[in-house]
Amino acid sequence: MAGLLPTELKRAMEAWGSTFLACASKARQSFVAESGLQDRPLEFASGRLRVGSDCSGVDAPIWGLRQMKMAHCHVWSCDIEEYSRRWIKASNQPRQMFEDMLKRKHADLLPCNIYYCGFPCKPYSVLHNNSKFFRDKNAKPFQALLDTMAAKQPAIGIFENVKGLRRCFDQVKGRMLKARDMLLREDAGWMVQMVTKVLGALETQDRQKLEKWLLPADHALVRQHQENLRMRDERRRNNVVDPLPSKVGPKFASLSLTKKQQERLQAVLRGKANGHSDFATDVSQSEDRAPTGFELCPCICPGSVIVLSRPGRLLTPEEKLLMHGVPLLPVQDMANFSQAQIASLGGNTMHTAAVATATLCALALVKVAALDSTGAACEMPAVRIRQRWIYGNGPLAHKGAKSAKQTPRKRAMKTSAKRAMKEKQKRAKIVEPRRAMKANANLKRG
Repeated sequence: MAGLLPTELKRAMEAWGSTFLACASKARQSFVAESGLQDRPLEFASGRLRVGSDCSGVDAPIWGLRQMKMAHCHVWSCDIEEYSRRWIKASNQPRQMFEDMLKRKHADLLPCNIYYCGFPCKPYSVLHNNSKFFRDKNAKPFQALLDTMAAKQPAIGIFENVKGLRRCFDQVKGRMLKARDMLLREDAGWMVQMVTKVLGALETQDRQKLEKWLLPADHALVRQHQENLRMRDERRRNNVVDPLPSKVGPKFASLSLTKKQQERLQAVLRGKANGHSDFATDVSQSEDRAPTGFELCPCICPGSVIVLSRPGRLLTPEEKLLMHGVPLLPVQDMANFSQAQIASLGGNTMHTAAVATATLCALALVKVAALDSTGAACEMPAVRIRQRWIYGNGPLAHKGAKSAKQTPRKRAMKTSAKRAMKEKQKRAKIVEPRRAMKANANLKRG
């Protein structure tokens, strides 16, 4: 992150976490005392809070825990996208990394007591007409999530998705675990009150306006993004005989927008944003659905084209991450990701403060001492994973790396077995054609 973020923006991203934890812990302790109960504050021994995540993206929950300075051990992550795994490797270094939550074996997963998953939302979205819900192919990660919960039995599970998922709750209630031994009090009404108290304490925090989270106009990332857009526009103009004039006025005339996007922006300027000088709107969506925020940023998707009115430019891919409270990698690491990959990561991630809030609400309901006792110390030997990566106390190694437990005799036996298999395949290639020729000869005789 050094060298990429202005000092003021960096300070704003790092300041909220410790205040969040202090306010939530104070509200929890106060309500616990009012209820006649006793429990420790929200503090955990080093390595006892063990975190696993699926559909990890940039691992926003880990950044949330880091910002709150909450001691934890990041035991495993999993994401189907190769560039997402590279980002996690460069920033968080979990003990295990998996490629596909549908193919791995639960026995290979290290134990965790907090489990996060931001599974695909398309099957459950109200905007997805004629959805098959759980019969949709994109619903398989949710089924795998339930299987992982049943196999590893973490004390807390935190999942991020769209509101439309509520329509499916009745079908999965029976498969959700109930951590009754962990709860401070097994009373739904009391639990609602506790969460309300924690949320009330967190809502008192000051909210920064949109401009506070934006990169300055002369920042290298902003200039590079504008240059990329200019070059793209030139390529478009070369393929168009008669380019269309801009319809959105001189301030936004230089923006790289298609004809439909210009029309949507024009509609927003005449309607929702009429009279407002500081707004952000997503012109990648239809006119009636285009989300618009005033002094705030609207919901960000991977393909969002967000127009910023005050600076008169588009939101950069890197700013999509910053809007979610995710710090950027060092300059040399950021260069390993394309603009499309960074935009995808920024549009698919959870917000660090939002997932931190959900974490604090969940932790407020459980016995800290009981949760603390479920985790073992984080020091452990290297573990062989039947996926692509092998992870131990050292750096990541490829599957071709030798396991620490693999003796010379085992390696020789493995090599011998491979050699025997190749010989068998070679013989089969020779024998099969001979059999075919013999069969043809018999037919001719007949």
